[in-house]
Amino acid sequence: ALSGPLASASSVSSISAHLAQSRQVYQPMGEREVRELFTEINKVEPVTLVDLPQDQGGAGEEEAAIITQAAESLRAQFPAMFKPSTSCRAPHLNVDALRNELHKAALLQRRDISSSAELVAWLLQTNESLAARPDEGWRGAGPRPRYSDAVLDKARREGFFLGLGLEWLHADGQVSDK
Repeated sequence: ALSGPLASASSVSSISAHLAQSRQVYQPMGEREVRELFTEINKVEPVTLVDLPQDQGGAGEEEAAIITQAAESLRAQFPAMFKPSTSCRAPHLNVDALRNELHKAALLQRRDISSSAELVAWLLQTNESLAARPDEGWRGAGPRPRYSDAVLDKARREGFFLGLGLEWLHADGQVSDK
């Protein structure tokens, strides 16, 4: 038997009403329909922080436009280095993941950037600084290299280093060449 605040008829009625509204009932389906529904559910990607309303931690309209234009500009300049998957491997980036990371790092505020052209210029300058780092600096110390020769070869061939980790995004000064 229920006791306490849940025991009241109005509480039980309220909970029942909430449950009835929050679940979706599907009619019996054939195997093909079940597969289609399963595929649709698994294609859903979570909303990124940058795309949430500003009062929920998302970017404001102006910030979102600057970040989106800059990320799309980079993708246009380096199409081989951008992948559709949000969990792509280095040296690649996903445009939405980049947008989200730029917002989370508060880069526009920290660098006093007020246009997509300024952001693109900063990103390209950072990319050049990262390109100057010798391969040994990318491999790291220890028996297991941080990045393989194949990853570094592709980054060098394409001239794109922003997908080799995001430390550059959170650095306060110039990017180190080590």
